[in-house]
Amino acid sequence: MSFIARCCGYGRKRGGDDTEPLLPRYEDDTARERALHQKLHTYQMLRALSQGYMPSNEQTIVNLRTLLASDVLNPNNKDLSDSGRALIRNCRSWIKLFIELLKNKNSQDEIQDFIWYTTKSRISVDVDDIAYSASKVKARADAKAAYESFRTVGSLLLTNADFRLFVNDIATIGREVLADAAFSLSSAAEKTGKQLELSEQEQQTVAKPGADENSLPSKQELQENAEDTTKMIGSEVAKVGQDAIESAKEHFSGSQKDTLLYRIKQVILRLRSRTDYNDSVSTISKLIQRYAIAYSRVADTAVSTAQEDVNTNPALDRAVRNFWGFVSSFGDPKAWEQLEQDFNKVMAHAKSDPQFEKFMIEIGNAVQRMLTDPDFFDNADEKLEELKEKSSKLGNESEFRTDFDKMLRQAQVTINSVIEDKDVNGLLLATKRIYNILTPPNKITNPDLITDSIHIFLPLLIRSVQYIPIPRVEVSVPEMDLLLENLVLEPGRNVNSTSFLPYRLLVSTKNDIEIRKTHSRKTVSTTKSLVTISINGLSVAAQDLGFWIRGHAGLIHFADEGIASFYLDERGIDVSLDLEIGREKLEQILTLRGVRVHIHKLDYDLRKSKLSWLGWLFKPLLKHLVRRSLEKALAENIVNALRAANRELVFARERLRATRIADPQDVVTFLKAVMARLTPAEDPDLYTRVGVDAPKQGVFKNRYTPGSIVKLWHEEALRAEEAVQDGEERGGGWRNDIFDTPVQTL
Repeated sequence: MSFIARCCGYGRKRGGDDTEPLLPRYEDDTARERALHQKLHTYQMLRALSQGYMPSNEQTIVNLRTLLASDVLNPNNKDLSDSGRALIRNCRSWIKLFIELLKNKNSQDEIQDFIWYTTKSRISVDVDDIAYSASKVKARADAKAAYESFRTVGSLLLTNADFRLFVNDIATIGREVLADAAFSLSSAAEKTGKQLELSEQEQQTVAKPGADENSLPSKQELQENAEDTTKMIGSEVAKVGQDAIESAKEHFSGSQKDTLLYRIKQVILRLRSRTDYNDSVSTISKLIQRYAIAYSRVADTAVSTAQEDVNTNPALDRAVRNFWGFVSSFGDPKAWEQLEQDFNKVMAHAKSDPQFEKFMIEIGNAVQRMLTDPDFFDNADEKLEELKEKSSKLGNESEFRTDFDKMLRQAQVTINSVIEDKDVNGLLLATKRIYNILTPPNKITNPDLITDSIHIFLPLLIRSVQYIPIPRVEVSVPEMDLLLENLVLEPGRNVNSTSFLPYRLLVSTKNDIEIRKTHSRKTVSTTKSLVTISINGLSVAAQDLGFWIRGHAGLIHFADEGIASFYLDERGIDVSLDLEIGREKLEQILTLRGVRVHIHKLDYDLRKSKLSWLGWLFKPLLKHLVRRSLEKALAENIVNALRAANRELVFARERLRATRIADPQDVVTFLKAVMARLTPAEDPDLYTRVGVDAPKQGVFKNRYTPGSIVKLWHEEALRAEEAVQDGEERGGGWRNDIFDTPVQTL
């Protein structure tokens, strides 16, 4: 009896020191949470970005280096084509150059600080200054109106047939100008080569070693020869440039000019009949005039008075300072300083010159006439010359035009210094090489890269996706309420490497053509296309997901919670579909002839559940029942999905016909009309929700599962509010350790 008692657990008292666990009881939970955090690392980084956090410069560099070590960017893959290996090498080079740019230009996290301080910047205004608040609201409204007006005009121009012909004519004339310039350059090169050709005496001098010892040239002769050569080359280059200008004038005059003017006039005539076009053009013109007048009337005393009423917090000052420091780090800093000084001089003219206001009003009127009056282009040259002459007279003692031209020249110098910057230039060259590989000459795409993408890149990308996180799933039906958390789908163990890519995908097609004779002595042909899709070895698993279930079906009421794991791996799931594609049928475009689903293996595990002993006791029976139920549920869902797909295809076909008859004026409206769909009504007895936190009402309010990481996120979010407030004052509130790359010790 003592043996039986000991087996049942009654023969010896518990609680002795020798029976206590050597490790803490929370060690299992800690290891499970650590593994769960590792699986959700990418998801947590994306979530942190959505909440306003950003990786530091060092964290970004570490993540980019981790990307360089991935299998997708392995240049030693022998299965790749030459174009594929070249693309991988250039992509790796681009990432390395981008890392160097981050080191040199963003070493102090200037970009992150600028974004953070800009979002946290505040401007406090004197409450008595109501006009300032009104002007601020009006400025936002005017900015939105300007954006919508430019968008409307641009959209109408792009959808206008005459405007597209106008652009095509300009491109054709441009090719002719380039061809003339190429011929001129070839002729100049030949002429320069003949002029620089060595004489017979000079050829004999350099033909034999030591033959030039008696003809040692002086320093002055060398300088004169260099100057002659430079002048000769310079004159020919100038001639090529002059020939290009003359060619452009020739091709953009005469019949070509008349054709272009006719095209642009037709564009204006057809567009000005639209109310939205006229309203948009009028808005653009009025905004140009309004803000030019407003800015020109701001005197220095008014600016100083406004500065006394407006107070900014330190975050705004740091944002402006960081942005200027980041921008001026590209290129020559002295060029940026000179550009700032020239810009301030031009703005000083705008504030003090009374003629500036009148000039900007005329510019606004000219813009409106150009976009609405076709006759404007008949004397466009005279109108532009008139505006050019008036602009040269602006400013005190005619200095406005001089300062304005100086600012433009300095802007060009600054932009050139940015382009010639070592980091920027290297990045641009690498980008150009990648573009040349993607689109080789005389080809739209690179066929070798398409083959590599299908056979190598796509499988590698799918293989790199090892986790699909679903933080929280809520399902409520009349029979039960089910809550799942920490659901992380991952590929199960199969015959090859672990990935969501199935072991085999087989698509076979069969086309039947039937020709028969009818009663009216005519022949009728019908076609039938059958497609069989077979997917073998699709595996999936989920470990340590938390669940909470409450059943209320009839007289059966129960509630349970715990941690579960399930495995559909090894041979996995096989799915086979038989489809018929009927292009000429009225109601059926996609018809499902049959579906077969077979699950080879299913296993599960329950922990921390009151009913786990029942799951262990009836596991052989439950595994069979659950497997059959899953097969049936998957087949039914596939049938419903294909029926919905067929319905959407039929409706989309009818919407396409109706939209083509309606003939909308722009492409966006056409796409919206075709993509519009009727949303089916929701089932009132079914409630489903996928989220990252508990809802504020309903049966799942404040409900979490054991080991819920969603609950942990909720508590961290409450604590993070104080950290964000502190970060606004001391800076660095955008930092987060979640962007650190985890390192596994071997």
